[in-house]
Amino acid sequence: MVGVDKQKFFLDRLKNDWVLDYLVVERTGELQYLVYLEPVKFMGSKDFSFRRTTYTPRNIKIEIYDKNPPTNESIRLFKNIPNPYGFIPIVPFKLGEARRGEPIWKPAENMIMVLEDIYNDMRLLNAYHAAPIKWIKTDTEIQFFKDTDFIQLGPTDDIGALTFFNVGESLEKEFETVIQIISDLLLIPVTSTFQIGKHASGEAIETRLGNLTKRAKDLREQVSNSTRLMFKMLAAFIMLNLVEVDYEDPGIQPYISDMMVLPTDSQEEVIQKTLRFRDNLGKKVDLAQIPAPDIKFPPIEKINASELNQLAQAFGLLIDRDLLSTPEARELLMMNLDGLSVANDLVTSDETERELSKFDGRMQLSNV
Repeated sequence: MVGVDKQKFFLDRLKNDWVLDYLVVERTGELQYLVYLEPVKFMGSKDFSFRRTTYTPRNIKIEIYDKNPPTNESIRLFKNIPNPYGFIPIVPFKLGEARRGEPIWKPAENMIMVLEDIYNDMRLLNAYHAAPIKWIKTDTEIQFFKDTDFIQLGPTDDIGALTFFNVGESLEKEFETVIQIISDLLLIPVTSTFQIGKHASGEAIETRLGNLTKRAKDLREQVSNSTRLMFKMLAAFIMLNLVEVDYEDPGIQPYISDMMVLPTDSQEEVIQKTLRFRDNLGKKVDLAQIPAPDIKFPPIEKINASELNQLAQAFGLLIDRDLLSTPEARELLMMNLDGLSVANDLVTSDETERELSKFDGRMQLSNV
């Protein structure tokens, strides 16, 4: 939320939980309708009330009531005035569809439950294979070596154990498939690609970062567009002569409009501009016609996992030899990786992959 207070800009955050209804133009990000509810406490009163504000580009309506949800008897109109800006001075930053406080894994909750079922089946198979049912095939009576527990087998006899290797392989494939589905649902790489019993290759690491990189770029574009819209609103306040500015500032001059009163204006010009401003009060300001700077971010570069690993090993060696402290190593790392925007699970050791391939119960699937 942006605005003007005593001819100075102010910025505030409107809680998502307070918003009851809104209408946004997807192309520009501008709000055309907004209703939000906030708790208030009036001077001299011990009880809390509720204030409902309804914004349109033309009007601002404020209502007060004592109960939520309100009743016809409890609502009273507090204020209904023309919108002095001509637009709703609130910028939606669309960083996702999830409600505030929702766990990151919530969209994939059902698939995580499926993953746990598959994992439990794997544990049962592992437990069975630890002591499987053994069998002996022979055409004669079972004979033991004299005075020992060793079984004597004939040339056509055989011995073995009942196992379920094919079932285990299908479970592992299903497990990997569900992991990939969860990764797609959450738009993040989940731990690893689960190449069972293998070390993840560079190509696999790049693949697992694909969704995360796309998500990061989408968020950057959304934040850039919303920030540009905020700059346009701040410029509109200047054009409407609602803030004190240095008219000689070259950064302000492009926004000066025919309603801006300048120190060098004559008395007649001041009167004309003041009347022009009053006539336009409440009329929509075309934010699309207001210039705004481009918002640029450092590019999201592809990371060479091998070089990153070598750099980390070099720092570790310097720390072991007391030539570098850990904080200094972190600082040097950031200086060398200023273009690093996505770095998650880039370096996976063989030991980690072997541990993951065991499915031995130490994985907390509910916390994926």
